[in-house]
Amino acid sequence: MLRRLKEFCESKGISSAYDIDIETLDEFRRSRILARTTSTHELQVLRQFLGFCAERKWMAENWARKIAPPPNPKPRQVVPYTPEQVASLLAACDRLGQSGYERQRARTMVLLMRHTALRISDVLTLAKDRVRDGKVALFTQKTGGFIFLPIPPELQAALNSLPLPRRSDGSAAESGYYF
Repeated sequence: MLRRLKEFCESKGISSAYDIDIETLDEFRRSRILARTTSTHELQVLRQFLGFCAERKWMAENWARKIAPPPNPKPRQVVPYTPEQVASLLAACDRLGQSGYERQRARTMVLLMRHTALRISDVLTLAKDRVRDGKVALFTQKTGGFIFLPIPPELQAALNSLPLPRRSDGSAAESGYYF
């Protein structure tokens, strides 16, 4: 980003940080087409760098501090899958991969995400000892404690019949994890 700022300033005939003003920064930022999060990060870098320059009296003031960050849009409402969409996902599992091994594992993953709302990373690292008596026990970072999520018999049966993960050579890999 700083290289792009340098190139932009050179194209405008600006050779010193002291000659950068808020209008120059506004024009530079308008010339960049960035996602909101990238734009916010770039503004933070600009503020830090120009703060460094201002402290050393290389420029009159840190003009980037006067630039407002991009607006934070309201997050999209989470809409659950319809029963038809869930049925389509499960049907797609029956066509996935090259064998029943992949199809069964994909179906179990979909069922886990559907019934527990776990992220895929949490599904992929789910330890077998976390599932007992029709419940999944999970440690939450936010509260620092365990929560217990009930799972329906359909999911419990899918987990119980899940084939072991395979190594790259195709042999079964006994592990303490489902996936």
